Amino acid sequence: MRRNVSSGCFVALIFLMMACVPRTGEKENRDDEVHITEEGGLLLPSIDRRIELLRIDRRDIPGPVARWIDKNLQLAATGFTDTKEYGDTTYIFVASGERRTGGYEVSILDATRRADGDTIDVRVRFTRPPPDAMVTQVITYPYDVAAIRATDITVNILPEGNDRPSRLTRLQGLDSLREIKASSHTIKVFHPNPNTEVGRAIPLTGVALLPEGNVYYKLIDSDGQVKKIGGTLTASPLDWGYFETEITIPDDITDGSAFQLVVFRFDGAASRETDQVTIPLSIRKS
Repeated sequence: MRRNVSSGCFVALIFLMMACVPRTGEKENRDDEVHITEEGGLLLPSIDRRIELLRIDRRDIPGPVARWIDKNLQLAATGFTDTKEYGDTTYIFVASGERRTGGYEVSILDATRRADGDTIDVRVRFTRPPPDAMVTQVITYPYDVAAIRATDITVNILPEGNDRPSRLTRLQGLDSLREIKASSHTIKVFHPNPNTEVGRAIPLTGVALLPEGNVYYKLIDSDGQVKKIGGTLTASPLDWGYFETEITIPDDITDGSAFQLVVFRFDGAASRETDQVTIPLSIRKS
């Protein structure tokens, strides 16, 4: 029987190419990782490559990036991650969420570009202090920031460690976070600004982290009477979703009078309003 010599040589060549890939220790410490991909019916090795991770000194961060970090910290009540491109660099922000004591840490470890070139995997370690550790008795918001010399890529966070969150939330519906004018734990309002005069139509914008996906509002006059109730959907019920609506002021809130705009979520299980954001306003005189 005649053997297919070229096929046997090709298989041997594949194993030889795999054997020549440098390896330095265990899997998480390798600079290159080999995968087998199929192109045109042929099995070819592809390589994920470790790329340089730039550590961030706050004194050297450009102003727009520093402001982006400060805004992101306002969403760090829960596990949160975001990226920002500035120049030829992509900055990576990761927070573990609100913690009741000190001693918790978030550490961005390394970054690996996948063989397809469009995705970068970033390992992040989340750690909590040992049970007998001496820690500060204060609420903390652990986070870390690093950067890579690449743009137009997808950053995929790979959490590990003994305090890794079950899910890291993201910002949906906006390219970047706007200035927050009023807030509660899960609702952040961009507009309107508290203690200002408004017209008879008010744009209401913000972001919210609501499992139900609904943001509600009500208008209360100076006598404490509810004059209007409404609501709107966020862009994503599982992330910080952007919401936007326009509220028309009813005629029985007269020009020049004060009132309150209250933005809230509704807890169906408890049948009550929660996480209210109260914004004092007044109607501009015509």
